[in-house]
Amino acid sequence: MKSPFSLILLTLLTHLTFAEEVSSPSVADAFVRQNAPTQNFGRAGALAVSGTSAMNASGTMNGRFDTVIRFNTTTAVAHFNTTWGANNWVVLEVRLRLTEVGAPSNSLFNRGVGEFSVHSIHTDPWIEGTGAPNNPSANGITFSRLQTLLENGSELPLGTFMNSGQNGTTQFPLELSASFVEEIQAGGDINLYLSAVSPGIGFTFHARDFGTATARPHLVILAGPTPQVASIVSIEFMGENLVLTATGGVPGEECRLKSATDLALPRAEWTLILTELWDASGEVVFSLPQDVLMDSQRFFLFE
Repeated sequence: MKSPFSLILLTLLTHLTFAEEVSSPSVADAFVRQNAPTQNFGRAGALAVSGTSAMNASGTMNGRFDTVIRFNTTTAVAHFNTTWGANNWVVLEVRLRLTEVGAPSNSLFNRGVGEFSVHSIHTDPWIEGTGAPNNPSANGITFSRLQTLLENGSELPLGTFMNSGQNGTTQFPLELSASFVEEIQAGGDINLYLSAVSPGIGFTFHARDFGTATARPHLVILAGPTPQVASIVSIEFMGENLVLTATGGVPGEECRLKSATDLALPRAEWTLILTELWDASGEVVFSLPQDVLMDSQRFFLFE
């Protein structure tokens, strides 16, 4: 071997083949009003998050609105289990999909752009109720009952977002804390609580009883198979070539070998050396020519 090469560091990266997305519609939702603390609005056709100083189209302040939405992940979990096997998949992303009504016609709803927060709440079950904007009821979740549930339960912050004030559908990416992911993977109910951060926000969006199904609230879950980590089984010189053999890959998938002389270099800037396919047994072999090994220190990674 003629090169002054003295050290090789090999890093095997997680290999993820593909992901699938399942959209779960809400199974219960309602908004509540601070100015009507004992009234229910569970069948309003719309939901709302409003700050205390938000106003409607006529300049009237209707006060604070909060929203609760329940989703169930049983169908999504069953799909992922069928696709990759039980407990053999991971949650990659969760998004809350809402369709905003920028200029609601009902004067009860406020208007305005601002920030709102989303929390997951672990609490006793709440009842959606049958109240409507012009005909509220008392047979479901109300502002007063919600405050009691929040006091007795626990809240997990999932992010702060901003509405657009325009008609249209937006997906809000939720934070993937360990407990939230576990809650999703359990295949049960997910209860979300939306409240105003900005006092002037008046965010109105379609509820689950809206006529167009795609415009109703959805929890969108992106998942993929549990990542596989390859491992090196041999490093040896054959003539003037260095031969690396690794196992643990996905048969037929592409494996790329990259290299750099500086370990701190961003991964996107590493040089692609060779590309091979994992064979039927999940093994790959790379044979590196001498000109790749001329540096005194060089780092390699698979991806």
